Amino acid sequence: MRLVVNLARREPDGACSLLLEEKSDTILKTRLVSAGLTLREAEVLLWVVRGKTSSEIAVILDSKTATVSKHLEHIYQKLGVENRTAAANAASELFASTYCW
Repeated sequence: MRLVVNLARREPDGACSLLLEEKSDTILKTRLVSAGLTLREAEVLLWVVRGKTSSEIAVILDSKTATVSKHLEHIYQKLGVENRTAAANAASELFASTYCW
């Protein structure tokens, strides 16, 4: 589980609220798998979203950097994006559609 804090601005008065959410990695992985990724690709992408480098992800997942890079290639192709930033953004959009605020 992780706690996610979002700032929401209400229109038209501009009032702000903090939204606190507990998100389960299992739910997030399931959402990515339902979007066409393998479970391992979903794990790699979750770490990309958290800002980890390929070499850091390799250590975390007890893999090789080249293997992580290959997973990223597949992720980019499946999500129709060209780089890790775009992949992270696509994942964030999928996560946002999983939850209602």
